[in-house]
Amino acid sequence: MNLTLRRNLISRMGIAAFTMLAFMPVGVYAGSGSLVKGEHEATDRERDVFMGAEWIGTASDDIPLYPDYLSVFKIDFDIEVDAGGSAAILYGMNDPRLMNVDLNIYNIAAPRDESAIKIEFSHSGEIRVFRYGYHPADSKSKPLGVYQCGDVWGKSNHVSIASNLGHTDIFVNGKKVCYIGINPIGNGGDWLAFPVLAEMGVDISGNAVISNLKVRNFREPSNVLFADSAAHAVTGRINLPERSMPQLRTNIPVDGKRDVKSARIDVTARGIYDLKVNGKRVTEGYFYPGSTQYNKTHLFNTFDITPYLTEANNTLDVSMGEGWWSGPATFMGEMWNFYGDRQSLLACVTVEYTDGTVLCYPTLPSTWEYCADGANVVGSFFNGEIYDATRRASDMTWHPAERVGCDSTTYPFPGGWDNVVIRRDYGDKVVAADTLTAVSVVEPRKGVFIYDFGQNFAGVPLLRLSGQKRGTEVAMRYAEVLYPDMERYGANRGMIMTENIRAAMNKDVYVAAGEEEEYFSPRFTLHGFRYVEITGIDKPLPVEDVKAVALSSIDKFKASFECSDTLVNRLWKNILWSTRSNFISIPTDCPQRNERLGWMGDISVYAPTATKIADVSAILRQYLQSVRDCQTPEGKFPDVAPTGVGFGGFLWGSAGITVPYEHFLQYGDTTLVREHYPAMKRYMDYVFDKTIDPQTGVMVQDRAWGDLGDWLSPEYDKNDKSLLWECYLIYDLDIMTYLAKVVGNDTDAAFYKNKGDERREFFKKVYVDPATKKTRFSSFDPEREGRFVDTQASYALPIAMGIMDDPTFADNFIATITRENIADNGKVCPPYSLMTGFIGTAWIQEALSRIGRGDVAYRILANKEYPSWLYPVTQGATSVWERLDSYTHTDGFGANNSMNSFNHYSFGSVGNWLLTRCLGIKYDDNGITVAPDPDITGALSYANGELETPWGLVKSGWKIEGDKVRYEVEVPIESCFVAPDGTKHRLNIGKNRIILRK
Repeated sequence: MNLTLRRNLISRMGIAAFTMLAFMPVGVYAGSGSLVKGEHEATDRERDVFMGAEWIGTASDDIPLYPDYLSVFKIDFDIEVDAGGSAAILYGMNDPRLMNVDLNIYNIAAPRDESAIKIEFSHSGEIRVFRYGYHPADSKSKPLGVYQCGDVWGKSNHVSIASNLGHTDIFVNGKKVCYIGINPIGNGGDWLAFPVLAEMGVDISGNAVISNLKVRNFREPSNVLFADSAAHAVTGRINLPERSMPQLRTNIPVDGKRDVKSARIDVTARGIYDLKVNGKRVTEGYFYPGSTQYNKTHLFNTFDITPYLTEANNTLDVSMGEGWWSGPATFMGEMWNFYGDRQSLLACVTVEYTDGTVLCYPTLPSTWEYCADGANVVGSFFNGEIYDATRRASDMTWHPAERVGCDSTTYPFPGGWDNVVIRRDYGDKVVAADTLTAVSVVEPRKGVFIYDFGQNFAGVPLLRLSGQKRGTEVAMRYAEVLYPDMERYGANRGMIMTENIRAAMNKDVYVAAGEEEEYFSPRFTLHGFRYVEITGIDKPLPVEDVKAVALSSIDKFKASFECSDTLVNRLWKNILWSTRSNFISIPTDCPQRNERLGWMGDISVYAPTATKIADVSAILRQYLQSVRDCQTPEGKFPDVAPTGVGFGGFLWGSAGITVPYEHFLQYGDTTLVREHYPAMKRYMDYVFDKTIDPQTGVMVQDRAWGDLGDWLSPEYDKNDKSLLWECYLIYDLDIMTYLAKVVGNDTDAAFYKNKGDERREFFKKVYVDPATKKTRFSSFDPEREGRFVDTQASYALPIAMGIMDDPTFADNFIATITRENIADNGKVCPPYSLMTGFIGTAWIQEALSRIGRGDVAYRILANKEYPSWLYPVTQGATSVWERLDSYTHTDGFGANNSMNSFNHYSFGSVGNWLLTRCLGIKYDDNGITVAPDPDITGALSYANGELETPWGLVKSGWKIEGDKVRYEVEVPIESCFVAPDGTKHRLNIGKNRIILRK
């Protein structure tokens, strides 16, 4: 046996385990005592745990396929057309959404075979593209486009059609001959996805033939999903198969002559998995093994299965879903199957008996089997789950499992797959955080039942079905909002609004088994919703039978806030719900549409709030591993992690600096700082080497649109982006100075301190007018250089970050708040409006508190007109919105039906201010300080709450009583109370009451 492996086993199991150690069924000892293993691609870390296990899954011709949900694909075929003839390929036929008036926004009910995409080729090489049944103006006889192949066309031709969310490229004999956008709503990931593959056919006229048809995945390695070698010389249908998600199983024997001391399974998957032993679920959480940058870091989980091994032969069953590995990923269709095109499993069961015997059962093709026609038909985060309860294990076709290597099944990332580190999970787990029950049901159209949960959240349904006939297809779609009763929304009024879900299919289907009572709650999908639409049943289910499970990596909160303003209280609740909804394995932007990505800019501004209101230590450590995994060789941090796609630039990449800093401030964990610090240094080197103009010293990045500024600010275009970048550069340098000391590197600390001092002086010289102290444009914007910026964000960041402390500068800041402002779209915004976006909003209240203007901060907080924190609350928000005007009673969704999330935590960054300034709860290495800032404007008459700190729970509250303020504070250690006038008071352990003049 390998000595390192032996030492690891002894350490984990104890010396007694080696009385007998067998690797079943292939583990044997050679004469020398060394372990004989089969071929295995795993890393050394894997071998320690998995004992020679192999990645196993389905055969290549059993890759999951559900044509009605496949909106990104390639079609290849050979074609010959004689004079006078034509041949056409048809796809997107009979899309169920187009055949049902309730399932599309145009209210089309196309008869069978009256909806399709048809691409026709003539003998001369002319290509005609038709679309019919997709839009009211479609025509079977009038093509969308007509194109000529020119000299590319010959007697025998090979055609390839690449369809990506409506974007369609046609290649003939290897040359691209045309592009056409086919989706009538809009092409690309910002729109409802049309066409899907659906049904296919050929339309032949005269002497023509289509042969060697293949349907492939769009993204490399573009493996074949369906192949038909037949020569089609007459018009007809092409029968596509339907293949379910993989299900794998094996038997684990238990020796009845010996007592089992313990049994565990170490397991991971390419995809997500649900594990049962003898029919009992072991994985009570969801979406194992979690999201990481799989081509760099892959997590595994360990479960104690001792109490589950109750039989002589124990059935271990694993169902799988796409998860983050395959299927649709991001808002870009070309990222479909981001890591690979099929699911696979890696596991090892270890059984230890009381006599010291240890038996190991790794995943091997010879001992496991799979089926591709199981009950779990579809399991996709974006598209939904289809579960056919009429399918039983006895009806399924089982095959020997096959080894699934990385060659030809994964995307060829630079660096390949040879150095993937498989490591134990960080402790993060997605759990059922809450269960909700529908509060009402309406029937806007016959047979369409819409249930309202009264709360927007992320999760899955939990339905109780009674007396449904066998084979009944109960369909569920999800929405955050309904179309309002406004003329512009026509016949869709009262129906669920799915346009903002975009290219995600967002539909679950449960096929009833016909039993007296059945339950359905998906395990392989996730939805962001308040409303669920249920169809396929004769009458509505009782509301008490329609429940939902709210899912999150956050099972409880460790902070609370409550005040005299019910709208502010609702805002606080919305912050909690959006936090819960967007911490699911990774911190995401939104939980509902075809995005759900770890945008760095969002978590950068929200980390101060998130780390206080919940224990997100494990999820952020896991997330920052992906940030490092996505860091470029030259040091640039990604805009999104995992995946590394997207845009954002410096303000987004700076999360690689700010998030570990906030993590340390809250949790005091030096482990993360030490493991992340080298990456932070590389990033700062990159910033100075690659983003700053050497002539002017101004940060310019790539001068690209994607180098973002104050995202979604009403006055985004009025800002100088480089001013905001400069502020964050100084802030990052301050953090590096601080964390360098934490890791004991005084040389680095001095270096970054010097750099920070230099950039502070640079900021004052370049961005502050010396006469008026107003902010001004730099050479980054040559057309406006020297002109005043004079926006809220341009003052809030330098004040809050300690760059500017000039009183006139502060007065200019106040002026931007107390005046009317004109938004980029021309809208006049009243005084005390929130003119900041994702970036500026995180700092505006802190800036006001720093200059002693809490009164202005409370005026902004109390504002109920657009744009403000409370405006969405007055419009019915139950979570934080992506836009402060995502919906209005007067204008509906405006022009933002598509990019319009109703569950985005970024604007909830005010939660940090409510805890640290309003309630005044702060702490550092020296202990706890409570410095409340009561509202002297009268908007709030009282506020109280609590915050769990490293020393224990701190409670703080204040109440205005005439000309006095009563403070009540409870602390776990002796602490310091700082009054608004700066005087200090000692706080004893326990409850303290202080009464001061207002």
